[in-house]
Amino acid sequence: MVDKNAFLFSVSKKTKHSIIKEPMHPLHMFSTYSVTFGYDLSIRDNCNGRNDSQVYIGLSFTPPEGIVKRTPEAERYLAGASNFYVTEIEIFSVKF
Repeated sequence: MVDKNAFLFSVSKKTKHSIIKEPMHPLHMFSTYSVTFGYDLSIRDNCNGRNDSQVYIGLSFTPPEGIVKRTPEAERYLAGASNFYVTEIEIFSVKF
């Protein structure tokens, strides 16, 4: 499923990352993941008890200026590490 208006954002860094024109796997659901946003952000089931949720900015969403996809900086950009625990999730729906 591709939503050309989809984006990721970082509250702490105050950055917005638009979807790339031809993204790799923009959004999908797997039985072992709660949700994935391309290969850029994957939240695992039971994410508060395991540290294998992952982030790699730049594969489906634009990386910030100066960050190159598939580098250690891209892996750490959104969550501070490529693998992480989730302590809180907020979900928003925008309706026009």
